[in-house]
This record gives sequence, structure tokens and C-alpha cells, in this order.
Amino acid sequence: MGVLRALNVAPTQIHRNTWVSIKDFRLLCDVLCLHPTPSSFLSYYTSHPAQPVSWNSLIGRSGSFLLNSFTVCYTRFKERFVKVIIRLEATTFFLEGNGQSRFPLYWTSQPRDFKEWLRLTGSANDIEILSLFDALPR
Repeated sequence: MGVLRALNVAPTQIHRNTWVSIKDFRLLCDVLCLHPTPSSFLSYYTSHPAQPVSWNSLIGRSGSFLLNSFTVCYTRFKERFVKVIIRLEATTFFLEGNGQSRFPLYWTSQPRDFKEWLRLTGSANDIEILSLFDALPR
């Protein structure tokens, strides 16, 4: 949810290969007993919104990538849509207590574009993750 909020995109606007990277990062953090954060994840990527803007893909930053890219080609993935109906008992997964959405529920016209995520604004948790991951062999 945090990555979606940070990138200002709905779940269906993220390229499928980017979803694999998000999941891999989370699993790596789980194995190392770390709490993953959007900032720590995004520190290793640069965004690549499609033009005209419709979906967003993340690419490992040159010389700083953490995981090898998963590069399966999903042909025609942009032509498929999923309709999600939020049932009352599942609202906590999508909505905050005040009714605000936890991430964009609809496609946005302005996904966040960045070349390098600023590491200086990270929390102590972010700094711990980045220090550990930066020290890993590539």
C-alpha cells in the first residue's frame, strides 16, 4: 500500500514485473526480520511511467540495484482490467478508519516520476535496511 501511495498509482497501474520486485523485497526483509518500508524499497529503483501516462514500471538503479530484474514479457497486459468490489468485511484492507483510501483505487493521470528516491528523509528503520542491503555483495 505504501509503494502505491508513494507512486500515486492504483494497483492495476503497476507493471507486473514491478509487483514481483515488491514481493521479493518484502520476502527478503521478512527473512532478515526487518520491517520493509516504501522508502527503503524505492531507494533501489527509478520510476519509468509510460507515455502517455497510464502505467508505471520500476527499474533497478544502475550500480545500486538490489535484486536482478524479473523480465518476463506479459504481452497485452495493459488491455486487461480487473473490477474489484469491496465487501463490507474487507474495507479495512482498502480504507483507513476515517474512510480515506489507503492507496489510489482508480487509475491516476499523474504517477510519481523519480530518478532517485531521496535517502536523506528516511526513518531509523529505513537507514537500518539500507545499511544492511547496501553492504550485501552484488
